[in-house]
Amino acid sequence: MNAIALSKFDLIFPSSWIGGTDRNVAFETGLILGHIEGAFVEAVAACSLFDPLTREKVSRLHTLSRYESCLDSIYAKAFVFSLHDIGKLLRELSERPDAPAGLKSLYYTYWRYFGHAKHMRDSVMHVEDRGIGLNKLKERIKANLLILGSFIGSPEGTRFVYTGADGKQYEIEISEATLETVHEILQSVINSYPWEC
Repeated sequence: MNAIALSKFDLIFPSSWIGGTDRNVAFETGLILGHIEGAFVEAVAACSLFDPLTREKVSRLHTLSRYESCLDSIYAKAFVFSLHDIGKLLRELSERPDAPAGLKSLYYTYWRYFGHAKHMRDSVMHVEDRGIGLNKLKERIKANLLILGSFIGSPEGTRFVYTGADGKQYEIEISEATLETVHEILQSVINSYPWEC
C-alpha cells in the first residue's frame, strides 16, 4: 500500500471547530464527521489492497491457496460496508439541527449513487438466509440467478455483485473512480459547514 499516493483522497477540514452553533451540537457533529472520515479511509485502504481479476491473475489462480484467493472478497466486503456506513452517517448529519443548507441534497446525491450498498451489506450479513435463497421473512427470493459476492460484469473484474432480498442484483465498482465520487461528495459536505478560523 502506497500511503503517499493515497493521500489524494484525504479529506480537508478547514478548522477544528464548526462555528455558528451550540458548542455541544458542534462537538457531536464533528464526531460524526470524524466517523465519516474513518469509514472513507477504510474504503480507500480496502480499494488499495484489492487486486482486480485480470487475465494474468486468472492464469495464476491455480497457484493461490484458498486463503489467498479469498482476500479480494474480504476487501470488497469491507469496501461495501464502508460505503454503507458513510450513507448512514450522512443521513444522521442531514437530520441534525445544525445541518447546513444543501446538506440534504448532498445526502440524496450520495444515496442515489450508493444507497444500494444497503442491499449488498444485508446480503453479506444474512448469508445464512441468502445462501439458501431466502429473504429476511424466510420466503424464497424471486431471482433467476443468486449471486453472493461475485466479480462479474466487467473485463477488469472490479464489479462486486450481490443479489438482494428483493431478488435484484446490486453491484459496486471497487475502483478509484468510485472513491473519487465519494470524495467529491464528502468534501462538499465538509465545506458546507461554517468553520471557525
